[in-house]
Amino acid sequence: ERLREASLAPDEAHPGIQEGGVYVITGGTGGLGLEIGKQMSRMNRIKLHLIGRRELPARENWSEIVAAGAEAQHIRQITAVQEMERNGAEVQIHAADVAEEGQMRSLLERIRTRSGAIRGVVHAAGVAGEGLLVRKSAGQIREVLSAKVTGTWILDQLTKEDELDFFMMFSSMNTVTGGMGQSDYVAANSYLDLYADWMRKQGRKGITVNWPLWQ
Repeated sequence: ERLREASLAPDEAHPGIQEGGVYVITGGTGGLGLEIGKQMSRMNRIKLHLIGRRELPARENWSEIVAAGAEAQHIRQITAVQEMERNGAEVQIHAADVAEEGQMRSLLERIRTRSGAIRGVVHAAGVAGEGLLVRKSAGQIREVLSAKVTGTWILDQLTKEDELDFFMMFSSMNTVTGGMGQSDYVAANSYLDLYADWMRKQGRKGITVNWPLWQ
């Protein structure tokens, strides 16, 4: 395999981020999901649904949590959501496991009922793998594979009828370069790369972003 620089000229045929559009981000309360949510909110006034595995504190407690300054992760999440809302986005936060079909089916139905048809999906949920396979249990390996493999399949099946403008998955440069102690992580992300290719062969708008290290 060889890498070459690709031109990223705007695609005039692509509708982009539409005003009033409904967008779902899995892993939406994680570091990368929040950054993508902020960027999307800068591009247009949209309806954002952030899906994470854990609930955020109740909104009425946000000011108190930020003022106390003790819970760094919650403060980072709260201030990111507040920035999205200042940009004009309507933001709703949901707790669900993307690898659990029943949870995702009922959640996506609620999103459509409240906000309208889903226009785009950003699948950023994932668990970082670390450690040699010979030292890992089957359960640890399944945890790494779950969100990216099972979760991708479930999310695609449940949004197939939504006529999405894009189904974007977050992969890794490790699928190209490999990495010591990253076998399960590379396998999970390779699935995403091939899944996007399979979607495009069907004329659907699947894409992966192979992220390098990020802060």
